[in-house]
Amino acid sequence: MYPTLAGDRTSHPTGVRRTVRHASSTQFAVYKKTVQAHPVLTREQEQDLFRRYADGDEVARRTILLSNVRLVVKVCYRHLRDGMSLEDLVQDGLIGLMTAVEKFEPERGHKFSTYATWWIRQAAQKAAWGYRHIVHVPIHNATKLNRVGRAWEALAQESEAEPTEWDIAERLGMEPEAVAALMAIRMDPRALDAPMRESSTDSNDLSVKDAMPDDREEHPLEAMGREQEVERVLRVLSEEHRELVERRYGIRDPREESQTYRDVGEFFGVTHQRLHQMETQAFQAVRDLFSHEQHGNTRVLRRVDEERDSEQVKPTALEEAQQSLFH
Repeated sequence: MYPTLAGDRTSHPTGVRRTVRHASSTQFAVYKKTVQAHPVLTREQEQDLFRRYADGDEVARRTILLSNVRLVVKVCYRHLRDGMSLEDLVQDGLIGLMTAVEKFEPERGHKFSTYATWWIRQAAQKAAWGYRHIVHVPIHNATKLNRVGRAWEALAQESEAEPTEWDIAERLGMEPEAVAALMAIRMDPRALDAPMRESSTDSNDLSVKDAMPDDREEHPLEAMGREQEVERVLRVLSEEHRELVERRYGIRDPREESQTYRDVGEFFGVTHQRLHQMETQAFQAVRDLFSHEQHGNTRVLRRVDEERDSEQVKPTALEEAQQSLFH
């Protein structure tokens, strides 16, 4: 049974827009109620609808759009900034979704949500960035500032000492003077995580870092390959670490929200500090994987797969607990 739009007899995409045009001071709550009325499609339903649309069925197209409004809202909400309504941003996000529907090739066997996320995000970022230059620096400098901020975060996690412009310059292959100039824009690069409104205490506010164009954006076809790459990497992790990464970063499905440290910590029953240690261990395992591959040791994946499939592999304490509870 596919979700349908009650009372909507038009095949034009405005039928979808009417569904999400009831935005006010409680915009997000209204959108949440709307998307709950149109559940996520199964892979089989999705494939069937795209086949029908390829044959000219406009109802199938509208059903695909309605069932992915939740994805549009999720992506657009993350790019919402002061003075801009969620309704306006969702309209741009819907254009991205419609583009994805037209360009998607279901015969490739990939998830539509993964493909659509790229187009929605591109539309939302373009609209949000063009709405108002919140970061008062040229766009090309904003991209560099984004890279500096990410390098600072990475170096800060690797060492207890605060990264210097020399450390960041070496990491990025830039001149220390250029890094210092960028850091001067925000005296402390950690301010990249500050909300756009200086007086804001709203945890949902867009941060400076989130508002900047992502210099690592990839084409949707690359995202398809990325999906396979992520799955390959996750296979290296223990069940405990894989569960952590999937929950923390919303890897299971782009339409599902990533969970906070508190949520994940409660799931595992561990402290924030212990959770951070587990996350560090997981990423170290991934780094080790790529380190082996860079040295030509591609057999590491085969060896890991054999070990994980072997009955001799001892389950983790979490796996033993889950087995005792659910089996």
